[in-house]
Amino acid sequence: MSTINHQELRELAFALQRMATHKKLLAFRAMLSPSAVLALLDELEHARTTAPAIRLTLRHEITDFCATLGSPGEPETPEAMQRELLQRIDKVFDFFLDATEKHD
Repeated sequence: MSTINHQELRELAFALQRMATHKKLLAFRAMLSPSAVLALLDELEHARTTAPAIRLTLRHEITDFCATLGSPGEPETPEAMQRELLQRIDKVFDFFLDATEKHD
């Protein structure tokens, strides 16, 4: 999979919008190879599917957390409940961010 310099690609595209020169067109075309386009499409697809997965995972975590409230050994004070829930949320994001880094 090719590595894409998003900022450089953005700057080239913006420069082409203002004034396209032969040199700028060649540079843009070199950056926008078929493998780069496929990589961008993969990134878009990954982003499109990740958000709903995070939402669903967070809902499950919150539901599981709420189901155990009042059980022995579970948080009792609002502060402890908040701390536990935030830790669970952090774990969800850590999981998805780690998966995203491996995807790149």
